[in-house]
Amino acid sequence: MYPSPTADPSWTTPGKIPELEYISKLDRMDGDPLVTVDEDNRHHGIYLARMPGDASAGDTSTRVVLVKFTAKYNEAAHRLLADHNPPLAPALYHCVRVIGGVHMVVMECMLNAKPLHYFLLSSPRSPPPNADVVRRDVRKALDLLHGQDFVFGDLHQPNILYSSNDERAFLVDFDWVGKHEVDRYPPCLDPTLGLGVDRWGVMRKLDDDANLEKVMRWLSDKSS
Repeated sequence: MYPSPTADPSWTTPGKIPELEYISKLDRMDGDPLVTVDEDNRHHGIYLARMPGDASAGDTSTRVVLVKFTAKYNEAAHRLLADHNPPLAPALYHCVRVIGGVHMVVMECMLNAKPLHYFLLSSPRSPPPNADVVRRDVRKALDLLHGQDFVFGDLHQPNILYSSNDERAFLVDFDWVGKHEVDRYPPCLDPTLGLGVDRWGVMRKLDDDANLEKVMRWLSDKSS
């Protein structure tokens, strides 16, 4: 597939593969470009790339994007948050099912935003995120998802980005998103994530609410 995947013609709505110039793989924990790929990053499919604008529409610009290859992705949930004003997720440019049984997801690369844990574990240590802003924006994102009967399902520090410049928080990683009391958590769920849910357990909105409170307690403890 990488770096030149082919759109799956059997998919319900076959998409168009965008023209991309790949730059590097990204570190899955902090989103930084990798010069060398270590064992922790060898097996994921998350890349930094350049994508030209639509020349037919007079857009001659080039934007830096994040490209992700993943077996499962909830495009509708991502677009719901990305299209909110103000956005609660990175802009989503393409979500294409490709041959090989995976989705190719192309989204905005938020260069000024980092996962929550980055601010508290970086050296030298960065100023902690504004907890009130994190709660406000993540709560709003969850309310929007829950209003459409979506469960985010994977709410922990790496999937919450924070921008110190804008004082805004965003959700990322919509791989697990499912329908309330219909869909199930992955059978290979890592229990060390501390999400308080069972492998293959039924997804419920209350799980998101409980995990938001865990994130806020963690942020309070680390910031003190």
